[in-house]
Amino acid sequence: IYNYAKSNKDLQPFLMGKVAMEYESVLNVLLNKGLAVKPLYITDSYTLELEKEPTVKFILDSLD
Repeated sequence: IYNYAKSNKDLQPFLMGKVAMEYESVLNVLLNKGLAVKPLYITDSYTLELEKEPTVKFILDSLD
């Protein structure tokens, strides 16, 4: 998921509940048809740009 986020792709479909990345296309179809609702709340970790902090960036890059 970190690599997905680093490529500036939208993470909102994955915040809708317990979903797997392999269902990204299904989630997007449901959202586009109005059969699913975008999440109301976005966790701070997705909006604070923590990867710009050197220590956090080091830790996240070590996960690869």
